Amino acid sequence: MIENHKINQNREVAGFRYSLIAELTNENLSSGEIRKLIREKAGRTYEIPYSIKTKITAKSLKKWLSKFKSCGIQGLMPKVREDYGKSKKLTQEEQDYFIEYLSKRPYLTAKAAFLECQKQDKIKNDISPSSLSRLVLSHGMDKKSRMSETQKEVSLKYNFKYPLECVQSDFMHAFDIPDGKGKKRKAKLLTLMDDATRRILYATFTFYETAAEFEKGLKSVLVMHGRIHRIYTDNGPSFVSTETKRILSILGIPIIHSRPYRPQGKAKQERFYRTFREQFLRPLEQEKIQSLEQLNVLMRSWLECEYHRSPHSGLSGMTPLDAWLRDTRHIIAVDPSIDLEEVFLHQVTRRVYEDSTFYFASCLYEVPSSLIGKNVIIKFDPQNSNNDLKVYLDGQYICQARILDSYANSKIYRGQKKRNTKQNEVSDRKLPEQKTNINHSLNASQIELLEEKS
Repeated sequence: MIENHKINQNREVAGFRYSLIAELTNENLSSGEIRKLIREKAGRTYEIPYSIKTKITAKSLKKWLSKFKSCGIQGLMPKVREDYGKSKKLTQEEQDYFIEYLSKRPYLTAKAAFLECQKQDKIKNDISPSSLSRLVLSHGMDKKSRMSETQKEVSLKYNFKYPLECVQSDFMHAFDIPDGKGKKRKAKLLTLMDDATRRILYATFTFYETAAEFEKGLKSVLVMHGRIHRIYTDNGPSFVSTETKRILSILGIPIIHSRPYRPQGKAKQERFYRTFREQFLRPLEQEKIQSLEQLNVLMRSWLECEYHRSPHSGLSGMTPLDAWLRDTRHIIAVDPSIDLEEVFLHQVTRRVYEDSTFYFASCLYEVPSSLIGKNVIIKFDPQNSNNDLKVYLDGQYICQARILDSYANSKIYRGQKKRNTKQNEVSDRKLPEQKTNINHSLNASQIELLEEKS
């Protein structure tokens, strides 16, 4: 493996070095002319194979010229370290196991595969990233080589038969548009496509490629169309969040992720995006788009008037809309006992402080004092900026949390014992109405006058 990989690199380096000194090997050149050429070559910049450097020193050029004259092209090849590709901290058995483990899982990074081997207790020691890299390269297991082997696997074309049997989802980056705040941001298209009919069940341009946007699309499909049997997505962060998995688990909808570096699994989605770019984005006068709302109106009009009504080769010439209408009898409605508004709420755990409050999203909220010291579940709608928080304890709804109003709390009677009975009796008496315009307060002199009369 070392000879197949490292020596090939060394030959490429030797060829590069020879290209620099070939002119200097001319026997008709004088010593002065050779020195002049060396200075000129040392002043240039180069793309050096397997190096981040861009300059070659005059000393190196002289050394290579001397090596070539004495040893030929072999003298220009870098020396191969005797321990290249071998780790001093790993036994041969550990190295062999790691290489075999990585070869069977080419989609993993070398570091991830190494950590998995350590978790399985197959490798005892740790090595530096550079040593791990040399070990992988020495066996010809670089990422490009591993993935090229993976792509030789057989890919089988698949189709689902009925609507909503499988819904594919993905994001597509479009172009920059104004965001309403004086800046331009990348518009991203989220789509949920029915695999069987190729109908676009949900599509929207957004600035955010987040799990909240994906969940918003899921909820829309469930409300507008019916129960989804499975979801197929890639491994993007928008599709693997803990909250998304929890919501789908409650609904009983399995989510299937495509294998990394396997675009064949999303062929239908990619084919739609190619059509979308060619038929919608290219003819669009992008400089005239001033908002997401404007872009979404144009996009949805194109979907309903053109895409859904155009014959599709993957549907034997039928249009996506006709294919959908033909099999609508197979669509199952969402169980009416399921409260989708409740299911799609996100939840976090908070501990209630001694003053009946807890923090959420940089705000202080208050709850009944009976919850002091307890861990409560806070449910909220990620799409709602008002942060209406529902408080649950042991699975039971308790109340809706409200933002703390410390000024209002300062006026609340807290049940303290009365110390001065006489003073309390005076304060309980009704004071005579004041003829002045200021009749909402009493000054100290009025209080003293009442005490004297009493």
